[in-house]
Amino acid sequence: MKKPRQKRKAGFTLLELLMVVIIIAILASLALPQYLRTVAKARRSEALNVLATIRSAEMRYQAQSGQFSSDFTNLDLDYKDNAAASITGPTMAAGSWNYDLTGATNNTAVSINATGLPGTTVTNCVLTVPLGSGAPSGSPAEDGSGAPC
Repeated sequence: MKKPRQKRKAGFTLLELLMVVIIIAILASLALPQYLRTVAKARRSEALNVLATIRSAEMRYQAQSGQFSSDFTNLDLDYKDNAAASITGPTMAAGSWNYDLTGATNNTAVSINATGLPGTTVTNCVLTVPLGSGAPSGSPAEDGSGAPC
């Protein structure tokens, strides 16, 4: 008499599970660099928008008082009331960036700098907007001291 065949139990073998894990790892290794580039690009856009806002506020302040400000509290910025922004005189931290006003000692020229915070995808990035006498047009530019933004 023949023995009845035992039915195979439902489930996946270890080899099948291992192949799925390997395929997921390969796909993740391809997608992660692109994701990090996209995040860095978004953070750079954030900084450029804030730099443009600070530049406009500096231009308004200069038109009213005849000089540039070396202190963020003198400028009419919405970031002053933002709990996420930390402002200490010529320095402001917001988002992934530190912003500072430099070179306003004679109140005829100022540079607005955005420096990426440590631990972010824009850590070594520095963007600068020069304003005032002898300054270029005032469009944001990388100053060469940091990594490409």
